[in-house]
Amino acid sequence: FLIKACADLDYRFLGFQFHALVVKLGFGLGVYVQTALLNMYVDFVSMGEAQKVFDEMPERNLVTWNVMLTGLVKWGDLDAALSLFWEMPSRNIVSWTGIIDGCTQKKSYDRAYSLFRKMMMDEGIMPTEVTVLAIAPAIADLGDLKNCQSIHCHGYKSGLNSADIRVVNNLIDTYAKCGCVRSALQVFEEMAVIRRDLVSWTSVISGFAMHGMAKEAAETFNTMERLGFIPNRVTFLAILNAFSHSGLVEEGLQFFRRMAANCILEPDIK
Repeated sequence: FLIKACADLDYRFLGFQFHALVVKLGFGLGVYVQTALLNMYVDFVSMGEAQKVFDEMPERNLVTWNVMLTGLVKWGDLDAALSLFWEMPSRNIVSWTGIIDGCTQKKSYDRAYSLFRKMMMDEGIMPTEVTVLAIAPAIADLGDLKNCQSIHCHGYKSGLNSADIRVVNNLIDTYAKCGCVRSALQVFEEMAVIRRDLVSWTSVISGFAMHGMAKEAAETFNTMERLGFIPNRVTFLAILNAFSHSGLVEEGLQFFRRMAANCILEPDIK
């Protein structure tokens, strides 16, 4: 608990002292203590020390492997993370989600998608809401409508769509980026009005903007405002992009002036 507290509070010097103390007292050989030390060094961004602890562990459990994997992904060493991933004696959904997320963070979308398919088809492991959020950028970038529909279906059957609004918002965004704004709108309309948040509205408006549907974007924006939602910078840029992509420059300028006059957002160069 003291080691975890040092990591949570970023007490580096105290954490190093505790490490020295547990080694001196002979407590440092247990897998749980060493995993806690490993996690502490990952949180401290001391990956050299983390690697040393990991390499010297006489025993490792799945949590240990996942902590090291998550650390490598978190701090951007995808090659080392992939190497470690394939060395793992066993993998669970945390392992797969971690490496998929690492690939999408590095925009290695083909690799992320390949891993996602292998996880489901070869290993029989079904995605959690975190996995869906991790793979969504890859599906959107590849324009893979079929897999977007597959995830939508899985989310519906497993209850992810109703349990986590982030999954639904991502589906709206991914459908739009896959070229199917109708499905994006359907997902949005199937949400209970009370569940919709600003991200939901902004995702729909952005989807309309991508496809040059300025009228629909403006109507959605006006409805959102009537319901009491205050647009943020992302929403503001989305509605302006809708006018821009439709060639409606004058309408966009009028909207821009309206936003500036109402002091909703401070206009800038973007």
